[in-house]
Amino acid sequence: NVFCIGKYQERKNLQMMVEVVEELLPKYDLHLTIAGEISNHFHQEYYDNITEYVKEHNLEDKVTFYANIKRDQVFNIYKESDVYVIPSTGEPASITVIESMSCSVPAISGSDNGTASYIDYGKTGYVFEDNNKDDLRDKLEKIICNRDNIVKMGAAGYHHVKDCFQFDNYYSQIEKIRNLQTRERK
Repeated sequence: NVFCIGKYQERKNLQMMVEVVEELLPKYDLHLTIAGEISNHFHQEYYDNITEYVKEHNLEDKVTFYANIKRDQVFNIYKESDVYVIPSTGEPASITVIESMSCSVPAISGSDNGTASYIDYGKTGYVFEDNNKDDLRDKLEKIICNRDNIVKMGAAGYHHVKDCFQFDNYYSQIEKIRNLQTRERK
């Protein structure tokens, strides 16, 4: 089970994600779930185009779409997922990488995501070259080719979030910076 979340817009590269799953289907039994926001006619148009592609390629039983769902529903999908992918380009700082790892789900992010560095490469997930469908497919396959990879990377992701991204860790780092600034002023 592969999961993506984001607004239904072109820069989110959801079409590319569907194509990657389609290419991997002859080798693997995959299901892609996409959850996204539709809040304007541009989002609706993109949603209509991508769902039409899925119909034209007979992928309705392999791709599920959700629109405008609530946070608790999103976390339920994370919990049912094996891999999370954020294929976006021009992504300032998506929190979804941390969300997925906090749910013990390995994360794959494009290199043009401000939070791609949160992934411990090869341990909690992978980062693929921005807008590179082949590289995305290769990184996804590295995780799904062996069920043990999913479990091991998911557990590592959970511990990575617990160790590095809790509020106490953030606060202690802010305190260190503040103390350094105070000493420098004296």
